[in-house]
Amino acid sequence: MNERKKNYLQAIKSKETANEQFQAFTSIFMTLFQNDILVGGCPLMNAAIEADDSNILIEDSIKEGFTGLINTIKAIIELGKSQNEIDKQIDSEQMAVFILSSIGALILSRLYKD
Repeated sequence: MNERKKNYLQAIKSKETANEQFQAFTSIFMTLFQNDILVGGCPLMNAAIEADDSNILIEDSIKEGFTGLINTIKAIIELGKSQNEIDKQIDSEQMAVFILSSIGALILSRLYKD
C-alpha cells in the first residue's frame, strides 16, 4: 500500500462521523496543492491523464487506484447515511464519482494559483 493511501485511510479511520471523515479526506487531498514533494500534483490523476490517449500497460493499476478512492468516498457516504448525516436517498456510488470528479477543480486551482 503506498504512503498516500495510508495517509488517507489513517486520517479517515481516526474520525467518527462522515462529516469529520470528509474533512480529513479533503485535508489530505489538499496537501497535494501545498506539498512541494509532489510537484505536479496527484500522481494518480497525472497517470490517468497520460494513459488516456495511449496503450499504457498500467491503465488497470490506474483504474484500481481510482476505484479505491471511489470506494473510500462511498464508504464515507454510507457511514453518513447510517448516522443520518446524509440523505438515505442519495446514490452512494454516483455521489462518490461526482465528488471525485469535482476534485478535478484542484487542477484548475493549481493552474490559476488560486
